[in-house]
Amino acid sequence: SSFARSPRRLGFTVGLFYGLNTAGAMVGAVCAGFVLLPLLGAEIGSAIAISLQMVVGGIGLFAAVQVGPQEPLTRAPPTTGEQGGAVAILGVAALASLAAMVVQVTWTTMVAGWIGSSTAAFSGVQSPGALVQKSQE
Repeated sequence: SSFARSPRRLGFTVGLFYGLNTAGAMVGAVCAGFVLLPLLGAEIGSAIAISLQMVVGGIGLFAAVQVGPQEPLTRAPPTTGEQGGAVAILGVAALASLAAMVVQVTWTTMVAGWIGSSTAAFSGVQSPGALVQKSQE
């Protein structure tokens, strides 16, 4: 069986995994900046982070083996209009990603000047709740 039991559930399943990945990235950034580095230092903190990444990767590989090979979803080839729409959507997504990256770098730089630590600023920008807590210390 597959993660998406039917083509109709594929979008939900992909969205679920994307959301879990985003939540994991936020938790990881906060833990790295406010827990691992300050309490354990760069060497031990990095070893713990690498170990956790390997465990999660192993779980992913195990899940992929359990699911096994899948038949690809098939559909009719796109028409010319559909291809143009897909290119437009990809272009908009690329511009939105670029804008988000510029805003994140700008915001991190501004916050680093405000709280005095680029590590805390980066971790805080990844999770606004952590930034508020750090600014109140």
